[in-house]
Amino acid sequence: MLQPSNSALSFAEVGAVSLDSRRQSQDLEQEPLWPRGWRPWTCLVGCFFLMFNSWGIVNGYGTYLSYYKESLLVDYTIVHFNVIGATQCFFILFLSFIAGRLLDANYSRWLLVGGSILLALGMFTLSICNGSGYRGDGDSQIAATWFKRKKGFAIGVVASGASVSGLVYPTMLRYLIDVIGFNHSVQIVSSLIAITCIVSIFLAVPNPDHHFRRPSNWLATKTWIDKDAFKDPAFCWFTAAISWMFFGFYCVFFNLEEWSAEVGVGYKGLEPPVSGMHALRTYWLLAIMNGSSTIGRLSSSYLCDHFGALNVHAGVTLMSSFLCLFLWTFASNLGSALAFVIIFGAFSGAVIGLPPASMAAILGPHPTQQGKLGQWTGMMYTISSFFALTGPIISSHLVVKFDKYLTPTEQLPKHSPKKSREKRPTVATPQPHDMTTYTGQPLDRANLDTLLRRRMFYAQAFDIYGGVSGLFDYGPPGCALQANIVDTWRKHFILEEDMLEVDCTMLTPHDVLKTSGHVDKFSDWMCKDPKTGEIFRADHLVEEVLEARLKGDKQARHLESGAAVEETAKDIEGSEDKKKRKKKVKDIKVVKLEDSVVQEYEETLAK
Repeated sequence: MLQPSNSALSFAEVGAVSLDSRRQSQDLEQEPLWPRGWRPWTCLVGCFFLMFNSWGIVNGYGTYLSYYKESLLVDYTIVHFNVIGATQCFFILFLSFIAGRLLDANYSRWLLVGGSILLALGMFTLSICNGSGYRGDGDSQIAATWFKRKKGFAIGVVASGASVSGLVYPTMLRYLIDVIGFNHSVQIVSSLIAITCIVSIFLAVPNPDHHFRRPSNWLATKTWIDKDAFKDPAFCWFTAAISWMFFGFYCVFFNLEEWSAEVGVGYKGLEPPVSGMHALRTYWLLAIMNGSSTIGRLSSSYLCDHFGALNVHAGVTLMSSFLCLFLWTFASNLGSALAFVIIFGAFSGAVIGLPPASMAAILGPHPTQQGKLGQWTGMMYTISSFFALTGPIISSHLVVKFDKYLTPTEQLPKHSPKKSREKRPTVATPQPHDMTTYTGQPLDRANLDTLLRRRMFYAQAFDIYGGVSGLFDYGPPGCALQANIVDTWRKHFILEEDMLEVDCTMLTPHDVLKTSGHVDKFSDWMCKDPKTGEIFRADHLVEEVLEARLKGDKQARHLESGAAVEETAKDIEGSEDKKKRKKKVKDIKVVKLEDSVVQEYEETLAK
């Protein structure tokens, strides 16, 4: 005879649970629509800064990736940089089941203090080595304890902190790098992180009336993993959906800047590589995308309180997929690229900001069930962490293999790197994004110029001494360095790659030509002769005037010594025929100068 299990509820217990559920629902309806007092709103501000310093840094990693590839780690491929960003996502998500359970047990203060120290310290060590920081993601759960009838609103406002951070940190970092360098820029960013984390520690305090669950045994498996969650089909399907979302979501954010530079809608330097180029600096596209996601996070928080978090989440996720598939793949100019980053940013902000609200909807309004929000959300993020780790790495590997970021009209399995390069149209003057290196990688002029600068192949005159930029031509390196450059070039290209050895002039980098005024326009200082109307370079005119006066002085001294005028003029002007330059001074006056003046003129010409 079958016996009921010990865990089965009696009819009296079922009735008690039903009565308790109705009582809790009535209590929830009696709660004010908006919380009263100042504590809920200060908690909302504190949680905003927590999200500002967690997922906001991840959203802005594309700027770090671009700078790593441009300056710090030039010899590495895009795969290595995606490994760094994917690892950061993995650790934030993987440890969420621990952070979520500690939140449910009302240990948020310890989490915030420990996480803030690790985050600020990890970011600071990035300025002296390669490092990273971690802080658990539980800010939206803390704010939700105060806003019982407006959980979607609270979670949306907190999630917008990541959007604002994704706008602030890339812009701030790139601006500071151009002014004070990478190391000092990271130190300033870490200082801002430390200050905002301290504010969050004092403000992000959960509601003391919230139903907290403190376990009797911290070492028990059920304390950290709620097996009942896996018996809920809604939890399982939603966790699977979020996992696949993370598989492809951060591929866009990590590679957006490199894609824009390759397509030609963005550039990495201070100025466009081609005059009149319709493009923005690459970090602006990522900043615009993160900034527009604020709209999606706030608007979705309003909609989910009226139409249900799961319904809104499904709609925005579907729309984001269509935008990546149809809008991004065909974005070929600045206008279409801006349309994509703005529209996709708005929808993607809702996609990444609504999982906690959707999980709260799955749990239901009962306070006992809502007490599991941190644990269930943490378990969901932990499962999805493996997808967040592998997605960006696989996508970057495909980029390297097929030599393209997007292939809208071609079948990937039919492609190979060799065929992809063979099908590329041949043009008379290829653009920088059409050229490839010896290994088939797209040529990046900004990376090439940065590498040449970093290895002192060329440097702007007085630049290494802190001089004024733009007023001096590029000075040639030393003779020994020139010989080393030629020797290195010959060993690699002539001996290793069997390139045909042809004697030719030295290639001039783009910045050298631009600084000397031969790109936009001829911008050397010029002057005009009012008598003849001829135009000369100012430095050439000064040189000619001084030389003419020295010639006149020389003729006067020869005349004093008794030499013939014809022989004197012939000897002095004999060297002038070798230069074959247009004379700036037509008539040379024979005037003897003082010895001090002659010495001053000769020293000036020597300089």
